[in-house]
Amino acid sequence: MVLKVTGKGDFNLLRKFKEGDFESYELYLGIYDDKVIEKKILTFPLNIKISSIHNSACIDVEGRRHPFDIAASGKIGEASLSSLKKTINLAKKLGSSVIVIHGATYNAFNESKEEAMQRVANRVLPLYREGINLCFENDVLWHNLYYDRRALLTQESDFKLLNHLLGGRLKITLDFEHLNLSFLFLEFLKSLGGEIPFMNQFSAISQKPFEISSQKFIKENFDQLQTSFKDYLSSFFKRFNEKIEHIHITGSDCCNYIFNPHTALPLVGEHLPLSFTNEGVSDRMDYKLISSLLYSLPEEKEIN
Repeated sequence: MVLKVTGKGDFNLLRKFKEGDFESYELYLGIYDDKVIEKKILTFPLNIKISSIHNSACIDVEGRRHPFDIAASGKIGEASLSSLKKTINLAKKLGSSVIVIHGATYNAFNESKEEAMQRVANRVLPLYREGINLCFENDVLWHNLYYDRRALLTQESDFKLLNHLLGGRLKITLDFEHLNLSFLFLEFLKSLGGEIPFMNQFSAISQKPFEISSQKFIKENFDQLQTSFKDYLSSFFKRFNEKIEHIHITGSDCCNYIFNPHTALPLVGEHLPLSFTNEGVSDRMDYKLISSLLYSLPEEKEIN
C-alpha cells in the first residue's frame, strides 16, 4: 500500500504552500461560483497539484446560502447535486482523480434513514459514468447534527446500506476525527438509555447542558472509551478494507469537544495540528493504531 501525505485548504490557503511542501493537495471549496473559481484557477501557482477536491461547503438557493446537502429533498438537494456536477467538471479540468462528497442530513422526525439514503443513491449513481472517484466522507453525529438535521453517514451500518444502494460502488474518505466524535456521541446517548431519554434531557437548543454532561461522561470514562474506540475503528477498517480510498487526519482532543465561544465551529478540540499541546488542549489521537490500520489496507492501494 502506498500512502501519500497531501496538504488541504481552500484557494487562499493553498497559495501559501511553497514548492516541495507536499506532492499534491486537496482543494476545499466554499461556495461554487463559476466566475470566481475560473479567475482563481488562471492565477493559481503552477507548483500546486490538486489531487482531490472537497465539494462546496455551501450552496445558493434563491439568494440564500445553505449547507451542501446531497440528501436533502427539494431545491436544496437539487442545488447540491448541481454543485457536485460542477465540481466533477472542475476535477476533470484540473486533473484531479478524487471528489470528496461530504454533507448529507435528514429529518428523523419526518422520514426514515433508508428514504434519505435512497435519495442520495439515486442522485449519485448517474455520476459514476464521469470516471471520477466519488468518495463519501463520514460525517459527525453530534448535538448540532442530530435533531431535524441529522447526519446521515456517520457509522459502519450507514456505509453498509449506502454501498448496497450503490450496487457495491461505494468508495470512502475516512475522517478519523469524525468517526471518533460520532462514536463518543453514540456512547453518551447509550449511557443515558437511548434516544428518547437523551431527547427528553437535551433539546436542540440545549448546547451548553449537553457539553457539560457529555464532557463529564468522556473524562470519567476516558480509558474505557479509548479501548472501545480502538475496537470500533478496527471493525470499520475490517468491513471496508476494500472501500477506503482516501484519508483525512488531524489532531483531536476529545476532552475539549466543546463549541468555540468565538467561532462556534470547529469545536475547541477539533482540527488540531498533529501532536498539538497548548493551554489545556492536546492531541489525543492514537497514531500507532492509525498507522497499523492504514498499513492493513490492500497492498495495491494508493491512499492520499
